[in-house]
Amino acid sequence: MSTSLNVLFIGDLVGNVAVDLAASLIPDLMEEYDADVLIVNGENAMEGKSISEAQAN
Repeated sequence: MSTSLNVLFIGDLVGNVAVDLAASLIPDLMEEYDADVLIVNGENAMEGKSISEAQAN
């Protein structure tokens, strides 16, 4: 049984371009870093002002 947890943390995403780029790269990054958990700071995803429900999902 493994006692470690690999966390992939992606810093502040600002704007739709960043959200789209991250979404396209995340599967490969999860595999490359053997991540068990993904945390994304998306509070500024909606052009630096907030995060939409669609972006959060």
